[in-house]
Amino acid sequence: GRLQIAGCKDEPTCKMIIERVLEALNSIQKSAAGANVFERHVCEPSGQHVPIQGPLEYASVVKPETVNINCTFDAGYSQVGYTLDPVALKAVVERPQYAHVIKSVEYTPEKRYAGLKIIFRPPKAPASMQEKREIFIGIFPSSKTVITGAVNWAEVDDAYDFASGLLLRNFEDIRRPIEDSSRPRLRTK
Repeated sequence: GRLQIAGCKDEPTCKMIIERVLEALNSIQKSAAGANVFERHVCEPSGQHVPIQGPLEYASVVKPETVNINCTFDAGYSQVGYTLDPVALKAVVERPQYAHVIKSVEYTPEKRYAGLKIIFRPPKAPASMQEKREIFIGIFPSSKTVITGAVNWAEVDDAYDFASGLLLRNFEDIRRPIEDSSRPRLRTK
């Protein structure tokens, strides 16, 4: 079996949650019906399953690993009266200067995703990992941004620096005034 924990804000909290889960599993295993709930075993190279007795202990559990970090931030365009133009931002991201860190960029609102979808390759990743590591960055017209797929804080930092830098350095080119809904709109045919 595999234990996945979502929502941890840091590694000490994750460790505490794992310890609590192990306590609960040990408590179940000690109960009269525990052996009917789950069985622990090791799979030998021969394919034989060898039963394991005794309590689960944190130190004997496979080392926990971070498999996905999700982050969000708001660049604050609305605080100064603007949204961003995803089409203009897409054109910025497609510039040759970003080709070394961008695998793909899409803006497909017809597919019910209102944001710009960027597949980002962290530049600080070792050369052997460069093709494997891909971070998703979603940038919405509100300037709210989602970063997902990082497995360490260096990748989060790289993706954040890239996305926030794009939004800051290109503000004049990609900004769009927020429409004032209190003004009557002129309809065109």
